[in-house]
Amino acid sequence: MSIRNFIYYGLLSVLMLSCKQVYEPLANGIYFGEAVNENLKKVTIEENGAQTSVYVSLASPMDYDVTAEIGVNSSVLDEYNKKHGTNYKLLPDSYYSLKSNQCIVKAGELSSSMIDIDIKAFDDNLEMAEKYAIPLKLQEASDVDILQPSSSIILLCDKMIVTKVIYSSQGGATGASPTMSYEIQDGEKPIEDLLSWTIEFLVYNESFSLNKHILRFDGLDGKANTFARFGQHSFPENQFQLTLLNLPIHAVTLCEKKKWYHVAVTCDGASVKLYLNGELDVIASHPEPNTKISWKKLAFAIGNPGALSEARIWNVARTQAEIANNMYAVNPESEGLISYWKMNEGEGTLIHDYTKNGRHMNLLKSCIWKDQKFPPEK
Repeated sequence: MSIRNFIYYGLLSVLMLSCKQVYEPLANGIYFGEAVNENLKKVTIEENGAQTSVYVSLASPMDYDVTAEIGVNSSVLDEYNKKHGTNYKLLPDSYYSLKSNQCIVKAGELSSSMIDIDIKAFDDNLEMAEKYAIPLKLQEASDVDILQPSSSIILLCDKMIVTKVIYSSQGGATGASPTMSYEIQDGEKPIEDLLSWTIEFLVYNESFSLNKHILRFDGLDGKANTFARFGQHSFPENQFQLTLLNLPIHAVTLCEKKKWYHVAVTCDGASVKLYLNGELDVIASHPEPNTKISWKKLAFAIGNPGALSEARIWNVARTQAEIANNMYAVNPESEGLISYWKMNEGEGTLIHDYTKNGRHMNLLKSCIWKDQKFPPEK
């Protein structure tokens, strides 16, 4: 054999070996079927409790039954809370039961049957404003590997909240004709020097028309530095718009009438983010980076005929996970929460601030309260 042929066949052998390594099939593995894209599953706990289920899947079928053991693992929840800055608590085991702790994938199949999980109705022994979860993890499996990225799933247990919301059919503007407002009096400390902050509220519109205000926060100079409305002139009437220090920020998502939206605006001194129903909608650069903001007068308006609920101000920029997991209620003693109006009074003209800061708003228009469930029915 010539030197040239020797080199040729040697290189060919190397390439064949490399291809064998690249295309060799991966070992089979088992995982939670619903945890492929996200290791979370939300469950709404209604007045009669709730039922949900989980199942496991294989990467490819086997010619024999595969059994997997599942169990509750608190460290999974601890890791999630640490990563996302949340405070989910482990739901006491007296409030739920697993039909079985074994999932069996039959020979020739890819997925197991459903394992039902019954969750009891929450009662007064559980704190209403606290968030609870059931963290499940694959503990053992017969003759296959456990695929770690999808080896756990957290059941986020959201209690159905029955409350009252404030409703008006009049509409109005937060500047000239607000629905409710609070103004810091002489000698009282204003909300000031906030580099990072978050504003949240729930809003419902029966219908839309242009230039319908929703909030206006005035600075120490008496001028609006934070302003929001639906339907800025020449823009769609169902488009939410925030203006911060004269920078207009328009939502990408257009809102639908007769549907509840959770709106959250966060600022970290460098960027401003708008979230709708817990989903990031817009990111904008801060108009004046590292500028601290102050508010002396706070006003909300039900601009379009509709309702408001759960308005909050924080002195921190909330994360997406914190926003999405606490849209309908929070603990009034939460760190960073500096004003919290549930707007659930049901009577009277005082809208209570549930934080210790006591910035109670005065109701300035004739409104009614309506019964409402959160999460809202779709």
